[in-house]
Amino acid sequence: LMRSVRILLLLTGLGLCGGEPMTKVILPDDVVESYGARCLDGSNAGYYIRENKTSSDWVFWLEGGGLCVTVFDCIERTKCRLGSSKYWDSTMVDNNNVLNDNPKENPFATFNHVFLPYCSGDTWTGIRRTRYAWLGELYTAGHLIFHAVVDHVFNTTSMQKGVDQFLLSGQSAGGIGVFHNADWLQDYLTKSLGLSSVMLKASPQGGLYFPNGVFNFETYAILREHSPPFDIFGSWYVHLIDGSFLDESCVQAQGENPTKCWDTAFLSRYVSTPLFVAENKFDQNQINDILACPPDECSSTTTKVIGSGFMEDYGRKMNGTLHSIASETNISVFMPACFMHTDDLCMKAGPIVLGQTYASAVAAWFYHGTRALLFETCTGEMPCHTICGC
Repeated sequence: LMRSVRILLLLTGLGLCGGEPMTKVILPDDVVESYGARCLDGSNAGYYIRENKTSSDWVFWLEGGGLCVTVFDCIERTKCRLGSSKYWDSTMVDNNNVLNDNPKENPFATFNHVFLPYCSGDTWTGIRRTRYAWLGELYTAGHLIFHAVVDHVFNTTSMQKGVDQFLLSGQSAGGIGVFHNADWLQDYLTKSLGLSSVMLKASPQGGLYFPNGVFNFETYAILREHSPPFDIFGSWYVHLIDGSFLDESCVQAQGENPTKCWDTAFLSRYVSTPLFVAENKFDQNQINDILACPPDECSSTTTKVIGSGFMEDYGRKMNGTLHSIASETNISVFMPACFMHTDDLCMKAGPIVLGQTYASAVAAWFYHGTRALLFETCTGEMPCHTICGC
């Protein structure tokens, strides 16, 4: 179990190459001081932007890239771009997802594009304005960074002239952040920034942490179905470490026990912003890295009895969790039966589920309100999708 804690949420981010570059903006010192918008090491946070002044539509992307839960994890991050803006490149490009500027590949290509680099290690939920001794005197301020960036973009671009359509998206840790920040953003845009007519929708990719009742592999290997569920422990531990921002409606509903609201499978039932959830039935990051099933036990082609049983159990619970959420809410779902984390969730190509790609389904949902319930139904309880890549 402790191995899962030590490597909890080693989440991957957006694969970037090619395309017209977005320009880096580091938040000014006065903004950083006012909002507390600091990376783990205290360096000024920021964003990348490609502004299209002829458009009143916007996409904000929350980058993924892990969660640090020990002093050692977090200090190590400060030596690279995931913990310090000192290592950020001057430009950023996306040739694969919703910030791609090619209209033939991306239905959101002509929007204003904002990429938020992930340097807080807290799934975009941290609200600590001061250094935190438990994590080596570092900051966890992901939500504060998001708040500061929204305001800075509004104050320095054509956004203040009005916004028609707004898509909030992100992968992995960024996908978790989308769940947590969507309703806050809707409220802030309409009430604080006066954008009362904005249509905001959100599409988290690979951010459903965790399916209800999933097990840690090390306990499953001994106790099988009698193992204690990991999702409850994981949510409690992450909230304890990061002091996370939690969705207000979920907190109110939970009363004295709000820590479950970190878990996005639980939180999703309280999010009022329209959601399109893209999630692999067999999330490789969760299975191998967080729930600690070794790759020689759990893979798309495993023949190991315990590993196969563990993956089948996980797949059933991911499928069941998404079906349950969909029956209780109006979310849309795209669920390929792939053993992948986020590498197959993209705009250019990717898996086809019931005749649709993620790009075609999310475009119909965003522009026309077409609900999608796309659950892969190929035979068997193991990964069975034939196209698992972009």
